Amino acid sequence: MSEHCFICKDHLPASEIVIVNRGMKTLIDASAERGDEFTDYLKSQKSVAVHVRCRKNYTRRSTIAAVKRQHEEDQVSTSKISPPRTRARVSESDFTLTLEHET
Repeated sequence: MSEHCFICKDHLPASEIVIVNRGMKTLIDASAERGDEFTDYLKSQKSVAVHVRCRKNYTRRSTIAAVKRQHEEDQVSTSKISPPRTRARVSESDFTLTLEHET
């Protein structure tokens, strides 16, 4: 069993972990729905050790929906690359300074 949570990659202190045996299908389904890199890893394991909070967050429907929305937004933003918006630059030689002096 790994000493690190596969979700957050942090160390697994004994007081904060859960060994997932029966819930592997739930983790695999959540991974597939998220479209992340853990699906193949989870399919190859009989059980995994994770933080309780990570497992709950990873399998929560609202969190999965938020991740999917973020992926969609990222895909849209990368497919519509526009030039950066900058102020027009004018060289100093384009300006002529005329001072009128009252006498």
